[in-house]
Amino acid sequence: MAQAVEPERGAGSVTFEVERFEPRGGQLVLSGRWFGLGGRRFVRPTLVLGTDGDRRRALADLEHKPWAASDGELWEATFPYQRDGGEPRLIELTVAPDVTVMLPPPGSAAGEQRIRARPRRDDLLDNLRGARRDGRPRSGPGNARDPRRDGRSATRWEDGLEAQREAPRVPDAPPPASESADSDALALRLSQAQNEIERLRGELARHEGAKVEAASALTRRDAAVGRLTEAIAARDKAARAYEQAVRARDQAARELGQMRKERDRMAKERDQALRDRDRVIAKATKAIDAAASRAEQRPAAAHPAVAGTRAMRSPAVVWAQRVLAITVLVVVVLAFAITARLL
Repeated sequence: MAQAVEPERGAGSVTFEVERFEPRGGQLVLSGRWFGLGGRRFVRPTLVLGTDGDRRRALADLEHKPWAASDGELWEATFPYQRDGGEPRLIELTVAPDVTVMLPPPGSAAGEQRIRARPRRDDLLDNLRGARRDGRPRSGPGNARDPRRDGRSATRWEDGLEAQREAPRVPDAPPPASESADSDALALRLSQAQNEIERLRGELARHEGAKVEAASALTRRDAAVGRLTEAIAARDKAARAYEQAVRARDQAARELGQMRKERDRMAKERDQALRDRDRVIAKATKAIDAAASRAEQRPAAAHPAVAGTRAMRSPAVVWAQRVLAITVLVVVVLAFAITARLL
């Protein structure tokens, strides 16, 4: 994700979105997109690298001259860079007298960041020293009138600024010790205040991100609690159904045991009836055989006609046999009826 670097409103709310800022060989490669330029034309970009107790200026290489920028179009610049003084803690990019932005460390992880532009630190010091000398701000690139309003062309004005920035800087006459100390103290306080503002902005952004993450975590927790509640309700319902199934199983087992006992009892009664039937049939058969034997052993009558018919039986014997047969038949029918009822 690109980083957005935003100048302050006095600079027309210009925004620079960093897409690439990293060392490559002996150079720092910077690319990104500008927004809200409002027709501004850039001079040769200057990069200020601040380390502990040291500030170095680096002019952009002429590879990408004239460094023209259009809203939303890719813009590139390269600067000479040596890592002999350690990692820079302060990096400022100036592309116009009123457009200065603070860049993140080279190669740092991308994260959305907006930094307002401000007058350059050297201009503040020059203005402060001039105000202490004669009671008015000192003229300089940070507060001079726009030469384009005096009739000079924009090209000549930019060329003059570029020549002035490329020329070696002549140090001013050293101010009195007290004024220099006050100026340095004020500049230090200003730098500390700016750093504190940036730190607080970073903390505010982290807090906002933490709030969003906490709200998302609460939403996920509520959803999880809802699912857990539904799962507990389903578990209780399943437990109740299981208990009912266990009770039904136990009741069926008891009924099955009773049915088995009743079946065993009826089987015993059936076997007893069959045995009783067999005994009755055996007794009846024995009685019939005995009656037939007695009838055959009686002496024949003296009458010749009767003597010739020994095979014929007397009516009493016939009726006795009939009664015995009927009795046996009744007993057999009763036995079958009792057996069918038991089964």
